[in-house]
Amino acid sequence: MPNDAIIYYRQANALNDLLSGGRIDKIIMPSKDMIELFIHAKGNNYCLLMSAEPSHSRIQLTSVRLPTLPTAPAFLMHLRKHIGNGKILSVESVKYERIVIIRILKTDELFDATEKQLFIEVIGKYSNIILVNADGKISESIKHIPLDATSKRQILPGMNYVLPEAQNKLTLAEHEQFTQKLMQFEGANLYNYIMSNLAGFSPASIREAIYRVLGAKDYSGKLSDETAAKLTETLNMLYEQEGTPCVYFNNGIPCDFSATEFLSLGTDMKKYSALGDAMDVYFSAAANTKTETNTEKNKLANEIRHLISKNSKKIANFETKRAENQEYEEMRIKGELITANIYRIAPKATTVTLDNYYTGKPINIALDPQKTPQQNAQNYYKKYSKMKKTIEMCELQIEKGREEIEALEQLQLNLSLCSTPAELDEVFSEAEKIGINANPHKHNKKKIILSEPIRLLIMDYEVMIGKNSIQNERITRSAKPEDIWLHASKIPGSHVIIKNINGAIVPDSVIETAARHCAYFSKAGNADKVPVDYTFKKYVSKPKDAPMGKFVYTNQKTIYVSPLKP
Repeated sequence: MPNDAIIYYRQANALNDLLSGGRIDKIIMPSKDMIELFIHAKGNNYCLLMSAEPSHSRIQLTSVRLPTLPTAPAFLMHLRKHIGNGKILSVESVKYERIVIIRILKTDELFDATEKQLFIEVIGKYSNIILVNADGKISESIKHIPLDATSKRQILPGMNYVLPEAQNKLTLAEHEQFTQKLMQFEGANLYNYIMSNLAGFSPASIREAIYRVLGAKDYSGKLSDETAAKLTETLNMLYEQEGTPCVYFNNGIPCDFSATEFLSLGTDMKKYSALGDAMDVYFSAAANTKTETNTEKNKLANEIRHLISKNSKKIANFETKRAENQEYEEMRIKGELITANIYRIAPKATTVTLDNYYTGKPINIALDPQKTPQQNAQNYYKKYSKMKKTIEMCELQIEKGREEIEALEQLQLNLSLCSTPAELDEVFSEAEKIGINANPHKHNKKKIILSEPIRLLIMDYEVMIGKNSIQNERITRSAKPEDIWLHASKIPGSHVIIKNINGAIVPDSVIETAARHCAYFSKAGNADKVPVDYTFKKYVSKPKDAPMGKFVYTNQKTIYVSPLKP
């Protein structure tokens, strides 16, 4: 989704044209992370929605009416007091950032007018809505970030407001330096290279620029000076030029939106006269999908937990039975001793003490007085055979149960890493393969879109991280023999590939960073230290009839690292 600086530069300009001079008539909170301002401006009524939800953060005009919270939170009461009935002076964005500023003039009961600034920071999980006084101090925020929560930036009433720390990247304000940076591109993955060096642009926007200039969303060759300059020009055009908002569909479901038509997102789209209308269509569908996805994920998660518990109990029962039959060899020895000493056993004896030639010590053996010595010996041989078969069966079932738990724990991890409907469909497909019939889409004949693994650039080395067994299978099979393959040691987790294009020695620092990401995407992702194995892909193989994503490897080295989220 191109929910980037382009969107909010266009959005701020449009909102300024419509809302400047308007009055805030009403303020509500549909959820703990969402605010709606009802504004009367230039003869029209508008509803301005601001959301700090991590996955659906945004600011837009909306025609969708949402229910308000039954009890007014403290932040809502604060806004009503400090900006209710206030006048909108202007709406603007921070250049090349996903931050919109609404300047509001508030007149109190003594007719003293003071200016307030409402900052809407649309920055993923760090999204926030912050009211700032004329002196630059924070009046209140929808999310508090206390002093002990982060060392980078605190958001608390009374503190000076500072913008989020700038990324260590160029912006298009430095267009000449960025063009020079593009000229230094040595090949590999142009998309990753631009993502690592340019601030303010989403993946979709970068792929669109590459597509417009080079005819493909991905490109790995070097750039001529002319092409580098054209790329910079195209990115700047995407940012500056007005366009028609669009929503893109996949099988009739909105899957993306943009402020102007994106050629790279396909032709199954619909154009809208206002960006807010396009965002309404996309986010309404996304909210429904999120609710449905969470329900489906919870159902599958509960089933996985139930099966893990069931297998754990089954293993415990078989381990108990195995322990009860551990003395099977003693049954055989007693049978042998009785057979070797038949002449010494009196008829109808209930016990006999014989020399155990295995240990050199005497042993007491219980006898059935109703049976002959030969029959007692056969009875012990039968007990031996039965107990031995029981132990073999127990060991087989214990191993089978452990394999099932390993597969379930991998599936559990894969489910926890799901963030898109496509990834969820793939996890449901994995679940079906191990006998869990929980896929609500199994009768859906529409083509399933493959999800994409995480792609990173670490010191110019492309790194891929699988988030489920299907992605793990794909990236491992597609890797070249000299690529580096990583996996958490003896722990369910993601496959990680470091692309070694030149066949040179991959720096230790690259391997360590990739290993830390590998540790993060494992069952031990919350541990302080995690062992991660790495080896060349040529030493990784798939056993015959192994399940999806299951590989074995040799010649590995192990590194202990602290998990790190990419």
